[in-house]
Amino acid sequence: MFFPVGRESTYLPVTLTEATTGTTAPYVGVKPYLGPAGGTPDVGVMGALSISEFWRIERVSGDFVGARVGVLRSSLTAAHRLTFSPIRTGVYTILVMY
Repeated sequence: MFFPVGRESTYLPVTLTEATTGTTAPYVGVKPYLGPAGGTPDVGVMGALSISEFWRIERVSGDFVGARVGVLRSSLTAAHRLTFSPIRTGVYTILVMY
């Protein structure tokens, strides 16, 4: 699934691939935000959390177990990592890298 989403004049696309679902097809919402993610990096997260953008991905309905997540940003390098937290102000851990 490819989500060509953005915020204001900023294009912030997201990809979800190899989705694992149950018997009911999922409806997944993706919303980008401009600004800091908030929260705290977990032990093992090198550097700081983004101060420019973050995304919220959530299951709206149906059975959605997980997927490979990707973001498309021209400024990303191999040193950048995607992190996640169940709440915006929580502790952010690194997504498993494949």
